[in-house]
Amino acid sequence: MKNIEFDREEIEGIFHSAESSLFSESSIHWLNYDLPFTCMNISEVIDQVKNLPIVYCIWISDGLEPRPIYVEHSSASLSRQRLFNHFVDKHVKTGAKLEKVKEALLNGKRIGISFLRIEPDYMRKPLEEWLISRNSDKLVWNIHGKLKRR
Repeated sequence: MKNIEFDREEIEGIFHSAESSLFSESSIHWLNYDLPFTCMNISEVIDQVKNLPIVYCIWISDGLEPRPIYVEHSSASLSRQRLFNHFVDKHVKTGAKLEKVKEALLNGKRIGISFLRIEPDYMRKPLEEWLISRNSDKLVWNIHGKLKRR
């Protein structure tokens, strides 16, 4: 069998750069909610990702330092809908984090999102998996893809 190897150093260099950008507090777009549960600026945020392949991070803040809590990827055709499902309304069959978002808001927390456009599109999933495996201790809403710690 032929062994195919990729340049790990080059790939991880790009992934480290993506991680720094995605987890930068300056990249967070804070969502403005009016209770009971209306996101006032969702269109402004999700229009930025419409028809783009992305990796995104959901953030939470209780007034102190913001914390990244969830990372996921989305294809260009679904990116706008995926964010809408997380922050406004979701179909029962999706794994969107809408209930966790609502719970956090009711507990006085702020919700934000950061995102990266990913080219080529097929690198979304490997980047997502790498980010989750490296940051599983803080990405508490991610249940899949975490490395089991001993």
